[in-house]
This record gives sequence, C-alpha cells and structure tokens, in this order.
Amino acid sequence: MSKRAVAIIVAGFFTGFVAFAIRNAYGLLLPLMIPSLGISMTGAGIIYSSYFIAYTVFAPLLGLLADRSDTRVLLTLFVVILGTGSALMSFSTTIIHASLFFALAGVGHSTCWVPVVAVVQRWVSEGRRGIALAIVDLGSATGIAVISALMSLLALRPIRYVHISNGGRSQS
Repeated sequence: MSKRAVAIIVAGFFTGFVAFAIRNAYGLLLPLMIPSLGISMTGAGIIYSSYFIAYTVFAPLLGLLADRSDTRVLLTLFVVILGTGSALMSFSTTIIHASLFFALAGVGHSTCWVPVVAVVQRWVSEGRRGIALAIVDLGSATGIAVISALMSLLALRPIRYVHISNGGRSQS
C-alpha cells in the first residue's frame, strides 16, 4: 500500500473521529445546556433533530456532488462548515440559534462519510478495501468513546454511579 493511500486512510479515520465526536458530544453537554438556554427536553430534542434533518437532507445531495466534483475541496469545505456550526453552538442564546448552528454542523457532517469512503476506495486496492474501510469506520467509534471519556474526565458531565452501601442512591 502506498504512503498516499495510508495518508488517505488516516485522514478518513480522523474525519470520522471528529465528526462523530461532535455529533455525540451534544448528548453529553445536554445537562449543562438545558439550564443555560432555559429550554425543556422538547427544546433539546428540537436542537438535536435539526442536526439530523440537515444531515439527512444534505447527505444524498453531497454524495451526488462528490461524484461530480473534486472530493478534496468538498471535504475540506464541509469539515470547516462542521467546525463552524459546532463552534457557533457555544454562542447560542436561544433554541433558534442552537437549532440553526447545530443544523449547520449537520450539513458539514453530511460529507464526512460517503465522500470519505469513496476517496478511500479510489486509493486502496480491491484486496485491501475491507481493512481500509474498517480503519476509517473505527475513527467514528473511537471519536465517540474518546469524547465521552474526555468530557467525563473534564467533569463537563457528572458521572453517576450506584454505590451498594448507600442503598442504591445515585452519587455524583
């Protein structure tokens, strides 16, 4: 396998890592967001739904665009959109702001799977595609695991556990 193919696989791994870490960080940050935005669980669901609606609408469109354009440019542009939407979430003051910004992140995330897979398949021989795509896919699972652990370590989300000696009451 060429050095370029390995670089493409590594880039695909980290694209999935970041995209899925951002997508799943929302649920981890939710306990802090609800009081700061003054929203209900319904409002929190609306914000999360905006991400998935944008992702669902744009994924097939950007898959088609990836077949007709320079995928490197497309990935670069939409990873920047993903990051911008995520960064803007920290400035949200209303449910509308949060929904729009997280929808923007969803649009960005919509290029972080299909075009990545297409690029990897172009650069890797047929006999190595399975392992190459498995490594790229591992990036998404690793991103979820790392962001969960990192947020717990940084105490951004209280870790709850049940201790047997206190009658099963939750401890923070």
